[in-house]
Amino acid sequence: MASGKSRLIRVAVPVLAVLALIGMIPRMLRRADLAPKSEKGALAPEPLPAPPAAAAASPGTVQRPIRVRDPKGDPVRARLRASVSNDHFKTSRLIDLEADGAGLTALGVAPEEWVVLDIRSPGFAGVSRPPVTWSELESAGLEILLEAAVRVQGATTTVNGATFSAVRIQFRPEFPPGDFAGQVATRMGIVDEEITTDSLGRFSCASLRPADYRLTFPDHPDWPVLRLSASELRSPTVRLRIPWVFKP
Repeated sequence: MASGKSRLIRVAVPVLAVLALIGMIPRMLRRADLAPKSEKGALAPEPLPAPPAAAAASPGTVQRPIRVRDPKGDPVRARLRASVSNDHFKTSRLIDLEADGAGLTALGVAPEEWVVLDIRSPGFAGVSRPPVTWSELESAGLEILLEAAVRVQGATTTVNGATFSAVRIQFRPEFPPGDFAGQVATRMGIVDEEITTDSLGRFSCASLRPADYRLTFPDHPDWPVLRLSASELRSPTVRLRIPWVFKP
């Protein structure tokens, strides 16, 4: 009797396995039909799990338009330099922009950052705006009005009588040393105008502001810096005396 039961069990187990497999086939086929396929019809791989949430992003920037006009209200092409800082200008970064033929450009920085703007255009006096946080400004943007420049005719003399000819000179505005905005603007490395003296050592400038200037020589960085005061710029002819022996 026991042997009969064992034979029955041995027969029943494979039969039950086959029946179970037959019952699973439709479900497997349905899953295959619903699964995504590649272009060739093969089953696509399972999608990767979503990455962990990213860390919070830094505050977004706010972009504001800037319009530059002349005294008549007409648009002006201009160069702009912005000094931007988030630690009251202990450190800062510079951003250079250009206003197009419509006098338009745009600047985008974080609302809490401090900004100093300097704007220059040939034939006009440069303008430096005092430090403000970007959030203090109107969302409509900035309107910059440029005034006529200080125009200068200049001549040079040297201690040894040589003609100070074919020398490049950069005019860098200098601001009051005790003025915080001026200190920031001085560090911005602004050059209002660069000229080259002619064969007689003469020069002319057409884009200066009514300010004191440092005069540097980009081709000769070892030469001493000369200085011109705002009052000297009002002279009919500005005379520069070169206090070192010049060898053309």
